[in-house]
Amino acid sequence: MNAVIKPLPTTPSITSNSPACVGGNLQLTVSNLQPGVAYSWVGPGFNSLISNPVISNVQLSNAGNYIVTATLNGCIAKDSVQVTVNPKPASPSANSNSPICENGTLYLYANSSSTGVTYNWSGPSYSSTSQNPIIPNASINSSGTYTVVLSLNGCKDTLSVPVTVNPALGPPVVTISVLPGDTVCAGTNLTFSAIVSNAGSAAYTWERNGAIISGATTASFTTANVSNGDHISCIVNSTLTCQAIDTARSNTLHLDIISIPPPAVSVSNYPLNYTLGTYVTFTGHPPTYPAGLTYAWTKNGVFIPGIASTTLTSNSISPGDVICFIAYSPVPCTTPDSGIACAGTLLVGNLTSAGDSLEVYPNPVNNELSIKGAMQGSTINIYNILGQVVYAGLMGKPLNNPGEFSIYMGTFSNGTYILELISPDGSRQIRKILKQ
Repeated sequence: MNAVIKPLPTTPSITSNSPACVGGNLQLTVSNLQPGVAYSWVGPGFNSLISNPVISNVQLSNAGNYIVTATLNGCIAKDSVQVTVNPKPASPSANSNSPICENGTLYLYANSSSTGVTYNWSGPSYSSTSQNPIIPNASINSSGTYTVVLSLNGCKDTLSVPVTVNPALGPPVVTISVLPGDTVCAGTNLTFSAIVSNAGSAAYTWERNGAIISGATTASFTTANVSNGDHISCIVNSTLTCQAIDTARSNTLHLDIISIPPPAVSVSNYPLNYTLGTYVTFTGHPPTYPAGLTYAWTKNGVFIPGIASTTLTSNSISPGDVICFIAYSPVPCTTPDSGIACAGTLLVGNLTSAGDSLEVYPNPVNNELSIKGAMQGSTINIYNILGQVVYAGLMGKPLNNPGEFSIYMGTFSNGTYILELISPDGSRQIRKILKQ
């Protein structure tokens, strides 16, 4: 009988990269591979016929004893290795207080629910082993990506945090102007405008003489409601970030509002007493200054054509007519642009006609005006100095004496009025009344 002696495989010498980290790779290695030998591996939930296998994404359950078997001609040799799998830091997180302003303080934060974790930060020209480092007086160059490495038992997790450092801005600047200018005639519409920089979508507050102008909340506004000597300014509130001062006040506009009074005129008439149909001459008396005045006349508010001098002569004046003399000034900014004086009340108060028997008292009157010598049922009209009817109706209630009536004038404005009485027979009488 012949015996065959087969050679034994060399006992394998094995290594690993233990300890491995959860999620990493486990490398199993036979360092003395022998030609013609087959290798097989077994371990916790694992087997392989590869001589140098790699287990990816290992978990804690992959820790334990791994055995390799070398087989040659039916003969075997074995070796084993103990593998450790360590956890990585649990629930890692990282953030910051970005964005921040230049020269501000940058805070970096990192955390893990595991104990014993170490931290290593790196960023633009920066490194720190603090868990939550602080960078004071951060510059624009501090912007960029900051990386933190969390380590636990040799196992690491890496997180990134983007950081923005915005440049520090100067205060807002506002300049205001006005069109057509700061020296204008009274009543002119003025448009105030603000030019702003470093303010973003600015909020505007306009002031006149230090008081807020209601409704003026935009970059421009228009008004004629100003007075001489007013000063206008604007306050701007910026909406931009990174401004140490976010409010600015504009320059101040000082307004010169020109208002020249109209010419002071008067008017007289001659003769003072005359009968209806005769000629009467009205004379306007303008001032000597300014030069270049022009003139016009009106009767009962209607311009009399063809009369542009300081005199008016007419024989067509009727009771109740109001004659006015107007002097127009050529001087700019005269408000109003003309002076006016009326002679109607003087004239009508002195008109006479036959048969006048009317008594009106007291004159001047405060409240109750008594009328005597008029027929009951007479029509009465009262005119103001412009010829406008301010009262019209039949005679009022009788007083104690027959033929005596009254009109209550307590609500009338003080001034001069013309009373016209028309009797039932058509006759008419005129009186001038002074209300006090």
